[in-house]
Amino acid sequence: KVASKIDTTLSPNPDFETSSSLSFESQKESESDASKRKGQHHRTNSDIFDVGFGSTDTGASDASNNKLKNFLSLTKSSNAVKIALDGDENESKDEFKSCTVHGCAEKDIYSTGYCVKHTKRASFVSVDFMVDKMQNTRLKDISLSVDKIGVRSDSNFKGKFDPEDLAAMFRKQERLGLGEAYELVDAAMNLFSQEKNIVELSSPVMVVGDIHGQYYDLLNILRMWRPDHNLLFLGDYVDRGAFSCEVILHLFALKLRYRNKVFLIRGNHESQDVCSHFGFKKECKVKYGLNVFYLFVKCFRTIPISALISTKIGTIYAAHGGISPELPTLEDINNLNRFEDPKREGALCDILWSDPINEDDVHKLDDSEYREFLQMEYISNQARQCSLMFGYKAISRFLKENNLIYMLRAHEVQEEGFRSHFVNPDSIGFGSIRM
Repeated sequence: KVASKIDTTLSPNPDFETSSSLSFESQKESESDASKRKGQHHRTNSDIFDVGFGSTDTGASDASNNKLKNFLSLTKSSNAVKIALDGDENESKDEFKSCTVHGCAEKDIYSTGYCVKHTKRASFVSVDFMVDKMQNTRLKDISLSVDKIGVRSDSNFKGKFDPEDLAAMFRKQERLGLGEAYELVDAAMNLFSQEKNIVELSSPVMVVGDIHGQYYDLLNILRMWRPDHNLLFLGDYVDRGAFSCEVILHLFALKLRYRNKVFLIRGNHESQDVCSHFGFKKECKVKYGLNVFYLFVKCFRTIPISALISTKIGTIYAAHGGISPELPTLEDINNLNRFEDPKREGALCDILWSDPINEDDVHKLDDSEYREFLQMEYISNQARQCSLMFGYKAISRFLKENNLIYMLRAHEVQEEGFRSHFVNPDSIGFGSIRM
C-alpha cells in the first residue's frame, strides 16, 4: 500500500446518517393493533438484516415479518425470491381459538394463527430461507425505495440518471437508492470498457484536474463549462473530501449523458489499495455499503488511462501522472492491459503515479550541472515511494517520437492553478509539460 504523510481523515457531514445497514420502514399500527401485540419483542433493523444478510437471531416479531415482506416485495423481479410466510393480514385473531401449531394451546395469538413462540420460529425459517435464495440474486436487481436520508420518487426524475437531477438531490444531501447506485456504476463500467486506453477528443476543451471528493467545487466548475466545449477530467475523483460518492456518481451520470463530449481518465486514487486507505471506502460503506464500493473498484479498472487532444497547432497528450520507459509510443500505451490495479512499479503504475523531476532549484546550477540535468531521463521517485520521476530528455523524446506538442497532467497541486515544466530550455520545439 502506498504510504503518505498527508492526513486524510474523513470528516463526515453531520447531516448524513452513519449507519451502514439497510433500513426498512415498518407499517404503522393503530392503537388497537398495538394493544393486540402486547408482549411482542421488537427488534432493530440491523438485528434482522445486517450488511451481509447473515443474522439468524430467533427473536423476530410479526413486525419483523412485515419488514421481511416489504424487502422482498421491492425486488424488481417479483419471482426473484419467494416469500416464505404467506399469512393473510386481513384475517382476524378471533378466527383462531388457539395457536395452529399441533400440540400448542396458547391462546394469545397473532393474525397468522401463531403464538409469540411459534411466530419467532416461523420468522427464523423465513429469514434463513431468504438468505439461501439471496445468495444468487444480483444486487442491482434489488430496488430499495426507502432510505434514512430520503429518496426522490420516480415522478420527480427527469430521465435515467439525469446529472441535473442528481445535483439537485445531492445538494440536499440525499442519496440514490441502493439499486440505482449499483445500476449507475454498472452502466458507466460497461461504457468505459468499450473505450481504448487513450481517448481522443478535439479542441476546444476544458480540462479539470484532481477533484478529491469536493462536490461543491465540481458544481462550480461545471457552471463554467460551455456547451461548445468538450470536457476532460484527469483522474483522482475520490478520497480526501467528504463527498467522493457524490462526485463520482455525478461524473458517471455526465459521461452517460454526454458520452461524446465528456471524457474521464483514471488517476492513482482510482485503485483499491489507495481509495481503501484515504477515505473513499469508509465513506462508501456508510452511504451505500461495501458491495457498491467493490463495484466502484471494478469500474475504476475500466477507466481509460490517457487522452489525446487535437488542436490547430498540434496534438496534446494528457495523463494523470506521466510517462513510462516501458511505453515509448502511443501504440504501446494502447496495447497495455489497464483492467487491473497498478503495482508499485511498472508501466501502468508510471502512467498513474510518475512525476517530472523537480526543477525548483535549477537556477542554482552552473552550466555543466545544468547540461547534466537536461540529460537526465528517469530517477527513482522517493517522494511517492513508487514509480519514477522523468526528466527533460525523456519527455522531450516521447513527445518528438509521437509527434506531440506537449503533455498535460494533474497529480500535483498547484497554488496558482497551473504550472509549466521544461519550457524549451534548449530552444527545441518539443518538451513542455503543463500541470
